[in-house]
Amino acid sequence: MPISDNNKTIQENKRLFFQSGKANVTLSQSHLIYYLDDKINVLPGHFIFLSLIDFLAPASMFQQKNVVISGSIGGSNFTFSIPDGTYTATEMNSTINNLFTTASLTCVLSYSKITNKFTFTAGSNVTIVLNSSSFLSHFGFTTEQHTGTTTLTSNIVVDLMPIKNIYLKLQNYSVANNLNGQSSKILAKIPIDESRYGLINYKQHSNIATEVLNPQLDTLEFILEDDNGTEIDFNSAPYSFTIGVVYDSKQVYIPSNR
Repeated sequence: MPISDNNKTIQENKRLFFQSGKANVTLSQSHLIYYLDDKINVLPGHFIFLSLIDFLAPASMFQQKNVVISGSIGGSNFTFSIPDGTYTATEMNSTINNLFTTASLTCVLSYSKITNKFTFTAGSNVTIVLNSSSFLSHFGFTTEQHTGTTTLTSNIVVDLMPIKNIYLKLQNYSVANNLNGQSSKILAKIPIDESRYGLINYKQHSNIATEVLNPQLDTLEFILEDDNGTEIDFNSAPYSFTIGVVYDSKQVYIPSNR
């Protein structure tokens, strides 16, 4: 649906400006409820369309949160909890090596910028095991258990940025969108194209708006989630966004006479 101001209706389009710290109800930093003094009503035979015009937030979310890596070196088990944060490969390399030293395990982690892979190196003929984990992709491994003798190298590339998008959901209304072929309440997808602690400055890049299948909007409940459907934690950093409201009349198809 176009978002221009030239649709054939007497209802005037509008913009709704929101600040995260000004919600009427804050269920979490990413789950906000706003009450509208000026309710959005649609005339009979008309439709409401919403679009995300802009979104401004610091890239303050931690890419590595509650990350645990476990396994064994030469039969000696280890379980490392990585301190929450956003790491470069070099920083992660140093962190893991410090944890090996603290655990008195003879194993060294190295990183190759050329291949974007990590390599664990232990003594000659020493067995290295990494236990199955959803966190292994951070280190360049698929999620199943991995075993090597003397060395063990990533079998895929390192991915230290698992959160790549923010999804803005309109939780309390019916939204005519889909995610992976299934109905979804997602109103917009915001790519994270800034490095850690940079400023995400999303601006509307399409003339397509989303139809809301309700005749009246008086309360807007927003949730911001990552690619896995987990609420985004902005670490108490404020953010703001603008929603565009467009009305349009129902168009009736009249077949031509032949």
